[in-house]
Amino acid sequence: MEKKDYNRANDYLTNLTSSSAFEKGRQISKNNTINAILDNKLDLMEEYKIEFDYRISVPEKLEISDIDLSSLLGNALDNAIEANLKTNNRKIIFRLRVDKGLFMLQIKNPLSENPLEKNGKFITTKKDKKHHGIGLSSIRETVLKYGGNISTVAENGIFELVIGIPVD
Repeated sequence: MEKKDYNRANDYLTNLTSSSAFEKGRQISKNNTINAILDNKLDLMEEYKIEFDYRISVPEKLEISDIDLSSLLGNALDNAIEANLKTNNRKIIFRLRVDKGLFMLQIKNPLSENPLEKNGKFITTKKDKKHHGIGLSSIRETVLKYGGNISTVAENGIFELVIGIPVD
């Protein structure tokens, strides 16, 4: 990641941690970074009338950096929210936990159509391809950085993202 990307990510985290999560008292988990990210995304989901079914069980501190955690969750939820905007059945199922040395994330959301694939990777259908379609690539890169695994499945009108990252 280039230096300017770290600066931008740092600015993003600063904005998140000063978000309404800390003012409203929305303590969704024991982890402040997760709370800030989810608080921001919950506001969007409420605005777009997306049901959010979540279960979270994580410790206060994680071995994944706040910047990487923000990138993982932010990109994954942005993708799920965007996909929901194209459907009538707006719902995101979100599971996040740390158990037996594994950070596990599962997100399911409806699809209006199956995404296009090329060489086993999903590709964007947006006209501005230069600035879109990097969310899953960024997620994959972060997961691999920590020696984890990522699985994506799109079938029967549902997209599922599953991430596993080893932690102590």
